[in-house]
Amino acid sequence: MKHDIPLIVSKVITEINRGDLLIDNEENEDDQGPLEIVFQDGSVLILSLESDGEKIKYKSHNTAEKSLVAQNTTWERVPLTERAPFSSAIGESIIRVSPILLGVHDENAFSLAGINLHISSGDILTYYNAGDFAKIYWNKSPPELTEPFVLINKKDEI
Repeated sequence: MKHDIPLIVSKVITEINRGDLLIDNEENEDDQGPLEIVFQDGSVLILSLESDGEKIKYKSHNTAEKSLVAQNTTWERVPLTERAPFSSAIGESIIRVSPILLGVHDENAFSLAGINLHISSGDILTYYNAGDFAKIYWNKSPPELTEPFVLINKKDEI
């Protein structure tokens, strides 16, 4: 399974944001929304959920969009750049990208359920579809699934 997301390898991170619907002006921790990473060259990677409740998708832009739009919804941009632990990634580069695949035992079909972004600081930023909810993990993996589902955290690049 090859994708074009490795084009971010060696890019330097300057900003990290997530999307939120901010119901009653409160941040939602259950669904952490789309993830936006801005790089030193001005390009942007946006990770978001597919509407099927299983897969993630990604798109890149040459510059940041005015609004953070994912799943046909406009999200409020919540800056993570100055919040720990995300602040430690600023000025660091992406050194590797690896997939998290979702499948069913004894079947050979897998979906791209998440992405691990390996950072030059040694940290790993993970974006994951937790069944219709976006989750962002720092230096930890998504929880294990129960039978018949299986998550495969690949070590190789996508």
